[in-house]
Amino acid sequence: MFQQEAGLPVGSGRTDVISAAQQQGKGWHQKHYTRHKTVLDVVAALTSGTGCGAVIVGEHGAGKSFIAQRALEQLGDDFLVVQVRGSSISSKLPYGALSVLLNELDSSHLEHPLMVLRGLTQLLHTRAQGRTVVLFVDNAHDLDELSTMMVAQLCAGGHVLLLAACVDLPNLGSDIMGLWKDDLLRRVDLGPFDFSETADSLAQEYGGHFSHTAARALWNASGGNALFLHSLAREQIKLGVIVRHEDSWVLGDRPVALAGEIRDVLKARLNRLSPGQRDVFELLSLAGALPCRP
Repeated sequence: MFQQEAGLPVGSGRTDVISAAQQQGKGWHQKHYTRHKTVLDVVAALTSGTGCGAVIVGEHGAGKSFIAQRALEQLGDDFLVVQVRGSSISSKLPYGALSVLLNELDSSHLEHPLMVLRGLTQLLHTRAQGRTVVLFVDNAHDLDELSTMMVAQLCAGGHVLLLAACVDLPNLGSDIMGLWKDDLLRRVDLGPFDFSETADSLAQEYGGHFSHTAARALWNASGGNALFLHSLAREQIKLGVIVRHEDSWVLGDRPVALAGEIRDVLKARLNRLSPGQRDVFELLSLAGALPCRP
């Protein structure tokens, strides 16, 4: 198989085909969730008939994958969703993120990029059976150069609609960046939760109103990052720092503290930094608050 021949661990460049039943997600239209309007913006970009899709941009843990999945759930039977996920491992290998799709092609299709493009086009058209193909590229900033080129060519040729999620555009790859510069991809930015979004998200996730003090403590500690927020909330509830009182969640006698799960999340995020970025981070952490001078 292509993955094994390339020395790529199976699953490191993940590709999933999402069925219509999974897309529609029983009851999705009845469940409220934070940033519903953002989801509708993504759906509009995919179904408007103009352009070739959208790119969701936000820091690690901002909720890009969540927004993308909610948008994909709202696509009907006329769409086939194919999911590709970049990773730090697959980014080091040619066509790494596309390896699962390429496994289904004859080896003769792998001899030249044009042959790869032709093979992928035929494969997706066969799978689609007349439906519109939506290619969801998660962690698009971790695509290798050849995968980036293939994704952009499939999109520019009208063979797929593209929904990409990335940390920042400069690391997206020049070919996909070109689609955005040509106004073919709509950019959707996800910043941190504000306080209102934090309170709303917590209430939806844990089934009860969070007191202003409890929500404010979690918001301040997480910086509004969706992943940190819910990791921290789960941990504080488990530790008894935040407790249930009738129909609400309130802050107990102890302050919010970082431990266990949230430490692992923070450690994983720090490990993604380059040596230079880590040096700057350590310097700033030692310096603490610095006066701002013109």
